[in-house]
Amino acid sequence: MSFIRHKTFGNQESAYDVSSYWDSKRKKPRQKQKYLGVLIDKDKGIFEMRRKIHHSLYEK
Repeated sequence: MSFIRHKTFGNQESAYDVSSYWDSKRKKPRQKQKYLGVLIDKDKGIFEMRRKIHHSLYEK
């Protein structure tokens, strides 16, 4: 089963795709999250993907 979760960080709201699975080692259900982007319109479900920049890659 999969659903979209909205999380608020400061004044910005982000969307995540959450899917459930069974963890056979721990014998209980778990969840995986995939970042979808910044939420633009909550009613229509429109979000914009923004990449995270790792500054350590550009510092030399």
